[in-house]
Amino acid sequence: KRPAAAGALKRPAAAGAAEGEAEEEGEERAASGGAAGANSAVEARAAVREVQKCRREIDKLTAEREKFQQKMKENKSATNAAEKRLEELQAVARKKSASLGKQKAAKMRKIMEGKATRARSGGEKAAQVLKAASKRLKQMKDGLSSVKSKAEDAESVFKRAQRTYDEAKKRCAELKKQGEEVPDEGEKDISAAGAWKPPGVRAAKDRDAAKAALAKVKPVHEKAQEALQAKEKVAGAIKEKMSAAKQRKQELEENAAAPGKGHAAKVSLKRPAASAK
Repeated sequence: KRPAAAGALKRPAAAGAAEGEAEEEGEERAASGGAAGANSAVEARAAVREVQKCRREIDKLTAEREKFQQKMKENKSATNAAEKRLEELQAVARKKSASLGKQKAAKMRKIMEGKATRARSGGEKAAQVLKAASKRLKQMKDGLSSVKSKAEDAESVFKRAQRTYDEAKKRCAELKKQGEEVPDEGEKDISAAGAWKPPGVRAAKDRDAAKAALAKVKPVHEKAQEALQAKEKVAGAIKEKMSAAKQRKQELEENAAAPGKGHAAKVSLKRPAASAK
């Protein structure tokens, strides 16, 4: 056997105990270090998962942004195409509106020309009626004046005869009240023509004479009044005809001068506000 080294002496019991305790402490520290390493691995894996989750969210948002940008691009192209189509439609609408306006204007001119023609024709007829009526009224003016003069004369004679008869009757009534004998109307005088006549008889004779004169002029007066009324009726009818012809002529002239009420249809061609780019 090889001899033990000089320095290798037997350990004392106290030293062995201390060494054992040191070994136990080392083992405890080793065990504690292992647990800390395991916790770090868990935390690392959790951090990696959070990073991956955030990256997925970023990728999702990026994809949505690219999709939205593509949609905006497509929307811009569609808007440009729609605006171009709108310009084409506006041009067609302007053209059709102008054509419609021309058609309506031509139709209105035709209507107004026909209206003016009818007005001229009607006005000419009304003027002819007015002229004929005026001529007829002028022609009968002298005759009407003569008839009116005769009627006035006949009325004057009639009134004078009526007044004379009324006064004679009144005189007879007064004499009767005074006690005079007054023969009744129509009673014949049997006395001689040149004999003296009492006041009552003379008054009665005057009354009868006035009554006979009144009876004589009354038909003349009535006939003259009838003739005057007939002439005035004809003259009144002619004047009414003239008035109607004047009014008709004026209405036709006003209708011919009145502007048409039609107008061309208006089409709104206002361009919409530009879309947000």
